Amino acid sequence: MLAKWRLVIAAIFSLTVLPVLTLSAQTAGDRIVAADFKGDSIELISVLQVVNSNNSKVAIDVPSDTTGQKVRMNLQAISPATPHRWAVFTLTNPDLVGHNFVLQIPRQGFIKSGLIWPRPNATRIISVSASTGIKPVLINSRTAQNYALSIEPGRTVSFAIELSPLELQQALLWHRDAYEVQAGQQAFFNGVVLGIAFLLGVAILSLFAVRQMAVFPAASLFAWSLIGFLLLNDGFLSLVTSQAVEMVWGPTIRGVVEAMMLVGLSVTALAFLQLPKNAPMAAIIFWIATATGIGLAGFSFIDPLMASGLARIGFAIAAVLALFTALML
Repeated sequence: MLAKWRLVIAAIFSLTVLPVLTLSAQTAGDRIVAADFKGDSIELISVLQVVNSNNSKVAIDVPSDTTGQKVRMNLQAISPATPHRWAVFTLTNPDLVGHNFVLQIPRQGFIKSGLIWPRPNATRIISVSASTGIKPVLINSRTAQNYALSIEPGRTVSFAIELSPLELQQALLWHRDAYEVQAGQQAFFNGVVLGIAFLLGVAILSLFAVRQMAVFPAASLFAWSLIGFLLLNDGFLSLVTSQAVEMVWGPTIRGVVEAMMLVGLSVTALAFLQLPKNAPMAAIIFWIATATGIGLAGFSFIDPLMASGLARIGFAIAAVLALFTALML
């Protein structure tokens, strides 16, 4: 009986106390980021210290300066999900003037999201808190979670990032001025791409109104599903729904859109290449791809990540087959 209680106590200790002790044992200088770093931004993943606990309230030791002196920082979890996780980093300002930064946590876009089991495009962090000084302020952004950070002259401040259940893959710390320039350039580029896509979609619909050919509604389906994909990748879903709804339904919506891209590509190939007349066997393959895409759109409500992965594989195969068929005809 005593042995069982010892095992229980050891398990509780390893889950709650040990991560905090591990964090406290870190050398302060190894984790401190200087505010006068060179370049526009730096990657923080390598300096983040992760704290795991089943308790919603945790106290940790963080550096108070670069000499190794430490102070206590209280962490309060907002999310009810357990275990609670935080990523902590420390910023020091040796200059005689204050510095302003932007902590950027990019959302998971299509690039590097994976193929077989894509990573969902949802928020990676829940909140950011500071050990002292000015509180971090959330900056509205569609493509990332951004927080404005400020540090006064001669101060050392630790920041705790409360993590969501999803994996944190990138955390960038920008100088505020450089961030504003980069954000403006990215917004302009995204606006140009979306504008061209919208014009193309409207043009295809207009052509169908002028001349009723099957290729135009087929191409329109592909064009507007592609527009939906671009909107999702640009974070427009966060503008029309809450964070909680986005985390639940975001993967499903993405799965449906990517499945409809497969459908649109398949029917466009059927109509544009006139496959039922010119290549009946190829037509059967693309009809199967069309039916598969429709099925994957429905399957997205059951397992959106798998449906999205299968849709991506199907889209790649259909694109290669369409190109090969076009060259052979």
